[in-house]
Amino acid sequence: LLQGRYGRRIRRHSTKNLERLADVTDSVTQTLQGIRVVKSFNGEKREADSFRGRAMQQLRRAIKLVRTRAWADTLPDLFLVEVFALVVIVAGALVGGGKLGLGNLLRCIAALGVTAGPLRRIVKAYNDLQQSSAGVARLFELLDAEPQIQDHPEAVELDGVREGVRFSDVWFSYDSEPVL
Repeated sequence: LLQGRYGRRIRRHSTKNLERLADVTDSVTQTLQGIRVVKSFNGEKREADSFRGRAMQQLRRAIKLVRTRAWADTLPDLFLVEVFALVVIVAGALVGGGKLGLGNLLRCIAALGVTAGPLRRIVKAYNDLQQSSAGVARLFELLDAEPQIQDHPEAVELDGVREGVRFSDVWFSYDSEPVL
């Protein structure tokens, strides 16, 4: 139950982290594409401050994700320590009372030790799945998005070039100076 709760938190933090990372990437892209405009209006400081704010938001999200992930990855160890302590206390009382042999106690402790590794791996795989599911959801969101540029309703679909492309009566000039 507790692991499932942490798994959902990991997914939520991963989603928010990816959204903030997209904001930072978009900010860098927009700034680099419009660098001339930024420089012409002396906006370097404003853009740097804006980027710093977005980057700090993303950093805070990443820290939340790492903190949640650290707790979630530690839960199986905490659970195993509690179970081991309970087994030792109960079994110790049973051995002391003569109701349980020392060999059976050692077998029980060995069984706990053998299950610890696989339990840790299962929990880690579950947490990895939750973290990556946020990225997969974002990927499908992007794949399902409608393109911003739409074809003209009467556009003709070309199924391939047969004889090449021919330009006829094409020209280009700067002011009155023909270039092409």
